[in-house]
Amino acid sequence: MIKLLNAKESWNQEQWDNCAEQSYYPYLSYTYNWISTIESYFPELTALPFADVTENGLVSWICPLFFNSKKHEITGSALLAPGFINKNENPNDLMNVLLDYANQEKCRKISIQIPPDFEYSNVLLAHGYILKSKVCFFELNIKNIECFETYTSKYITHDKRKNINTAKRKGVLVEMLTPSRIAVDRFYPFYLEMAETKGVIPLEKRFISALTESLHDNSQYWIAVVDNQDVGSALSFEFLGRMWLWLLRGSREYVEYRVDVFLYAEMIRYAFDRNLETIDFGTTPLDSSLAVLKKRLGAKPVFHEHYELDLKITEVIKQCGSRLKRHVKTKYGTNK
Repeated sequence: MIKLLNAKESWNQEQWDNCAEQSYYPYLSYTYNWISTIESYFPELTALPFADVTENGLVSWICPLFFNSKKHEITGSALLAPGFINKNENPNDLMNVLLDYANQEKCRKISIQIPPDFEYSNVLLAHGYILKSKVCFFELNIKNIECFETYTSKYITHDKRKNINTAKRKGVLVEMLTPSRIAVDRFYPFYLEMAETKGVIPLEKRFISALTESLHDNSQYWIAVVDNQDVGSALSFEFLGRMWLWLLRGSREYVEYRVDVFLYAEMIRYAFDRNLETIDFGTTPLDSSLAVLKKRLGAKPVFHEHYELDLKITEVIKQCGSRLKRHVKTKYGTNK
């Protein structure tokens, strides 16, 4: 049975996270702490922890969604990654439950993002969803690469190897810090610089701090240093053999030091040391300069499918259908 778990009564963190750890396509965004922290710091987002619950009250699979009160929309994507069904199960029953909830809350849209290799297309299209776009992530699979040295010699381009050597020659060092007030204080100025460059509203420092603290064992801050001067930073998350590289930025004042590439390299070195399998570089438009950089570091594009069900259009179609039936019945005396 598909149920919307109640945080105070039936949303059991241990059961939920046990399911998250059995995910077909593992994402940290399936975990209880990720979902609850986002809900706490974004007043427009309400967690919708849907799950398939057996007759014995056990959770067999989970589906972490959010209701966005500003957009009147159900969404399955928050920050890093999608949060749809964590197993490759038929979503037909869930689609019906979502539609009932959406009608109850007068939602305008249901928006979900599906990771690769899930066989959902026919079911979603049958329920009226439209494939709106494909979201490009970049991933580096290191499972079958012998070591970091093999990676740098065979899997990245010559110019990026030169960048790494330039950074070493200029004395760039990288410190890895566990979540703390000092770590986020050193990280945040470079993130603000990135947000300013991109023209986006930055995430609040207190949110980033709370998120990394709630996922303390999964989070790392990375600080690039030259002569005791911080010159760049990044944030990473680790979960089930996968590592996410997030919000990486080298200072504009030290661009000739190739801080960005060196930060990437040191984080990838760490992934090899930890025997991780996949490094996720995050979303990037396929035709952007950042995409070129990620490709030159050996990452490959992986596409997630973004589906939408526009409930405003659905309602209009229903109303038109009802009017047409009434017109046919009045004119021809039939219900056909």
